[in-house]
Amino acid sequence: MGNEDSIEKEVLRVAMIGFGNRAEEHLDALEQAGTAIKICVLCDTDAAARKRAGRRLPGVNSGHDLATLLKEAPCDIVVVCLPPSVDLKSIGAAIAGVSGVKAVLVEKPAANSAAEAEKALGDLPVPVFLFHQMRFLPWAAKAAQWYWKQKAKRSSPAGVDAFCYGKLLDQGLHVLDLACWIVGGLPRLIRHAVAEYDPARISAREPLPFDWRMDHAHEGPTLFEVEAEWDDGLVFSLKTGPSAADGWLGKGLRISFGGDDWLELGTMGLSAGSAGEDVVETGTLDDYKRATASVYESFFHWLIEGGTEPDLPTLEEHLEQLRWYEDVLGHDSLERLPPPHWLNHRRPETPILVVIPLSDHRGIAEDCVRGWTQDQENCAAGDYQLVVVSNEDTKELGNSLRPLLRSHDQLIETNLPLAELGQGDMEEYVIGIGASDSEWIFLTEPHCEVPSDFVAELKQFFKTSEAAGFCTGCVDIVDSSWGMMEALYSAEGFAKWQQEGDWGKMIMRGFGVRRTAYEIAGGFRLDYGRFSEWLLAADLHRRGCYLEYAPKVRVFHHYTLEKSYLDEAIEEFVIGQARYASEAPEDERLPYFPDPIADSPPPPELNAVFETAIRLATKRKISVRRKKNRWISPLRSKALARDWNAFVVRMYAGWLPSKAFPYFKAYYEAQIQAALTKHLPEFSKCGTTKLKPGERWTAAGGELRAVIELHQREEWNEEEFHWSKPIFAIPVDLSEGFSGVLVLKLVLPDILGKAAVEKVFLITSGNPDKPLIPRIEKIGEKVELAFLFSDLPGANSLISPDDSWFVLVSPLIKGAPEERRELGIPIEAVSLSAQGGLTPS
Repeated sequence: MGNEDSIEKEVLRVAMIGFGNRAEEHLDALEQAGTAIKICVLCDTDAAARKRAGRRLPGVNSGHDLATLLKEAPCDIVVVCLPPSVDLKSIGAAIAGVSGVKAVLVEKPAANSAAEAEKALGDLPVPVFLFHQMRFLPWAAKAAQWYWKQKAKRSSPAGVDAFCYGKLLDQGLHVLDLACWIVGGLPRLIRHAVAEYDPARISAREPLPFDWRMDHAHEGPTLFEVEAEWDDGLVFSLKTGPSAADGWLGKGLRISFGGDDWLELGTMGLSAGSAGEDVVETGTLDDYKRATASVYESFFHWLIEGGTEPDLPTLEEHLEQLRWYEDVLGHDSLERLPPPHWLNHRRPETPILVVIPLSDHRGIAEDCVRGWTQDQENCAAGDYQLVVVSNEDTKELGNSLRPLLRSHDQLIETNLPLAELGQGDMEEYVIGIGASDSEWIFLTEPHCEVPSDFVAELKQFFKTSEAAGFCTGCVDIVDSSWGMMEALYSAEGFAKWQQEGDWGKMIMRGFGVRRTAYEIAGGFRLDYGRFSEWLLAADLHRRGCYLEYAPKVRVFHHYTLEKSYLDEAIEEFVIGQARYASEAPEDERLPYFPDPIADSPPPPELNAVFETAIRLATKRKISVRRKKNRWISPLRSKALARDWNAFVVRMYAGWLPSKAFPYFKAYYEAQIQAALTKHLPEFSKCGTTKLKPGERWTAAGGELRAVIELHQREEWNEEEFHWSKPIFAIPVDLSEGFSGVLVLKLVLPDILGKAAVEKVFLITSGNPDKPLIPRIEKIGEKVELAFLFSDLPGANSLISPDDSWFVLVSPLIKGAPEERRELGIPIEAVSLSAQGGLTPS
């Protein structure tokens, strides 16, 4: 793609409407186009989007008035990359009012209903097409050829099963269009249909995928299933929804003629049974870029070269598909999924059981209890029962609260010791839960107060929601600068927890749960202390028990008063986390709780090599970390850094929280690392596992945790990786020797591009002054760094069995402004090999 001037007949001039993620994907794909495509106009009502477009397309005509832009810069096609909720009538009017536009290309769907799409685009004087680029995938054409070849051989009808992860108005339109394109037309005879909007019912049938989030960008049911037939008896099944395929890209068709004769067209290629072995093909994400580029090339061929019309659905075909979908939603056979099984109980729903253990009362237990027993309005006394649980240390406090309790409330005195570190004993919650058989349970903390309408709102939510449980909203009560910092930190997590579909809604300041679901999940696992709070959320999710967020049910939460309290709270939680990480099988633990990485300092034998790496980085002008023109070693004291961040928080938190907060996050995370190092030695020991020739370590497999100076595992483009520090070390075992050329390879997800890794180098104790530079190769969606020790004269002689570390240095990569980690490069896999006979290229 380019914006250079060219002869008009040889350039396809494009106006792009909307500059969001999808438009950016179009531009990425156009870099692969084999014909001259020129973006002449960019129209967006959002000034920030136009600014981004200006950086990507310098010199392009941009603005918010499409009619004016098209008059100033005539275009052959208009490409609409807008969400379906945007009304396209003004865009249609602008296109109709200018000459020169020959076609319109619209991202699916053109609108949220057939009527809206027809009203906006139906009267345009030029052809309108839908951007279904999957038709241009190489394996899609082969699937169509296979279908007609098999159909010609048989008299019996086939079956076509379509499936996708997202809603029908999103990814589902791709598979519906492919089915219609291959077979020829829509199946008209509707046998049965299911449409479900409530994720609780969807989850109860099959647990929601771990990373599922509710799609609010597209209308319609979250789960949509249809059984239908074409006129010739060909059976059609369509399933869209969270469990219909893997991941948001998951979609495809399965065509079967019975027995072993089947073919599946999927996201990444095509697989076939006995009759179609000759059309098996594997694809990559690059094929989707290639398909997008092919769409533009087909318009070039049609409009500039006078070829045939692009093989894409017209607006009329698209309207027909939308009407079919709307007809199914109105069909007599349409059903919902059954109510969740956790609603089938025989227990009384009221009184709601409210459990408050007195540990961690922070001096406000009396205000907490009074709000429950004396201040509630718009509810009956029998709507709820308060159960207060004391231990050895809070027994006196419990007795002082007794006059505030009503006749049917309970004060349970236990002989339990004070909860370790004063954070609330999970066992007290379990004892309180056992004090009643009520189905509706609400758990809260003694440093939380409730408004006067709380019980009324709580009862209403339990009564109207089908979810297995829910977390409440929260109003922050801050009484100290450290409390302010904790509140800001909590707000970041809460922004994620409250999202629909997020599993981690187990927040003890206010959590409602149905007893049936609680028992299905197995309750709190007390062996893991406070960490059992998060474990219960994971156990509920993996058993299909859906959790919601109840914004109207709000508690007033009093935050911590001092740093020492927070330090102890962090350590108490990590104690349970460490035990769980050591004992739980991986198939249970992952992906809810990735292997923690304790950020421990490198072992002493690495000191000299790391210091050499820093010196070499300075000479080679690679930015590791600079402060007052001095290079700072990554071996600096972790405790010192933690204390420094805490000092800055004390200095600024009271009068400038926004300045203090990044330091608080650094302190908080360092405190977690210190606790992990203390309580999880198997994850903090350096070099216990070493990379041997012939081995490959991956982030997904967990082996990379032996690499020193890595950040916690992350995910990009469905691939798992670790960010390295700017200086990091790989433990190696060469004790058995090697022959040929020693090669260390690093596989990186292509987040940064080739340019960002050109300054990476490697040294060992045997070649401290001779840095080894990698050979860089782009392989599909990956970047591979290969360190060949033959690239240094006599290099293999510098690598001895005594060497136990390869130390690598990368430039410091800047993240977002709030990013305080020292980012090196993203690492997905590391391998070591001894290749005999390999010579430098």
